[in-house]
Amino acid sequence: MIMTSILCSFVVFVNSFFNAEIIGKWSFQTDQGTVAVEFKTDNTYLVDFGVDGQIDITGNYTLESDQITLQDISGANMCGEKATYTVKIEGTTLTLTKVKDDCPGRGDLGQMVMTKM
Repeated sequence: MIMTSILCSFVVFVNSFFNAEIIGKWSFQTDQGTVAVEFKTDNTYLVDFGVDGQIDITGNYTLESDQITLQDISGANMCGEKATYTVKIEGTTLTLTKVKDDCPGRGDLGQMVMTKM
């Protein structure tokens, strides 16, 4: 019983750590140019292709342990499929490595290495 309680507390701590660390604006480069992603405290995200201030995709995310699940909900380039990535945060670098993502474009990247803006 005590071990279960400790394990549950650890999982909550890890989820809280990743959630707090991921909040904010991040950017990364693709063949098409710069992409900005903002993860918000209400578990939504905004994507800005070209960093022109225009939001191109909005979505919801959930963090569980070291994995993030993304679900686009609106935008001209949105994908209807859920995507799962592992999350690694080191200082001002966020690395998302694909576990499963069948969306063209985003899923083809395999890995997104972002810098905190």
